[in-house]
Amino acid sequence: MSLIIFILFLGAIMASCFGLILGAFVKDMAALFTTIKGLGIFIYAPGIVSIFPGIPEWVGKLFPTYYVINPIMEIAREGGSWSMVYSDVLILIGIIALFIGIVGVIATKTRLQEA
Repeated sequence: MSLIIFILFLGAIMASCFGLILGAFVKDMAALFTTIKGLGIFIYAPGIVSIFPGIPEWVGKLFPTYYVINPIMEIAREGGSWSMVYSDVLILIGIIALFIGIVGVIATKTRLQEA
């Protein structure tokens, strides 16, 4: 149970960073909501891929949310343990590090533009 909570925590961090990145490029709330609705397919794509078994699994791995959804599904459905999901979790941590780096670059550019 604590492993699922840890993965959900990492997913929340990833979603927060993604929201900060979107917020930096969108000028008003209407455009933000439009962008979120347009990018919804990227958020739900791993779930859609898992519903249709004819689609190759590698397609789902192209989307960052796969690395949140897949470990949770493995733990919940198959009673998975850390040894089954550690590679996905490490990739998720790498994606989070990348997003945090992007947020840092955006924050630095914003600070320099305001000065």
